[in-house]
Amino acid sequence: MNELSVPLPAWIETFDTLDRIGILRLETGQALRFGESACVGFTPTVGGRVYVTVTAEHGPGGTKAVKVHRSPVSESRRRQIKSARKRWERREQIRRDRARHLRVRLGTTPASIVRRVQEAARVRANHVADPEALYELIDEIELVGGGRIHARAILRGIALSPEDANFGNPGPLVHFLEGFADYPEMLCEIARNVPTLSFARMLSRCADKSPSGREALRLLRAYRLSAPASLREEAEWLLENMGQA
Repeated sequence: MNELSVPLPAWIETFDTLDRIGILRLETGQALRFGESACVGFTPTVGGRVYVTVTAEHGPGGTKAVKVHRSPVSESRRRQIKSARKRWERREQIRRDRARHLRVRLGTTPASIVRRVQEAARVRANHVADPEALYELIDEIELVGGGRIHARAILRGIALSPEDANFGNPGPLVHFLEGFADYPEMLCEIARNVPTLSFARMLSRCADKSPSGREALRLLRAYRLSAPASLREEAEWLLENMGQA
């Protein structure tokens, strides 16, 4: 094959739509055979202006076009453009990754987590939290290596949300929190002073024979006695299902 440093301008003189082959006529008058597969990024039509960038021998003394384009750019120049494009795309990807990393870090500070938890509970009627917003939050927290500081911020966000806010049962927040061995202690510490619907459900999942589990059960019973009416009903239902009524 012969890669041309300067593309040869030509016209599509004939093209058989059944065999998908045709003849190109160069400005010198020379004829080149070509197949549709030689046409890069376009479908050949008779009369079309094209540029040949690669040729090869075809039969005794004949020549065929191997690569045909609609723009007068050589193959070497196309490779340079492609290489430059790839370098630019790599730089752009690095820039986007850095921007995303910065956005994620800014969006997962304790203050940002509290705000995002509260916002998730406000976007829907009846304070049913937006699950997509919660999953996105947890995904980003895990990207930065979620720790107890993030867990405590989630609990604080729940505490500062409306008492009837529904963050799922259990939902992504609870699944993340339950990954910490001392989660029951963290939960009891804040749920002791701020009774909420979500805390009642979370306490019921922690209630067992461990010290923190017994405290969770005690708090749930306290909710049944002194929390607002809607929470008392929820606590009563949870205790009944646990066989602790």
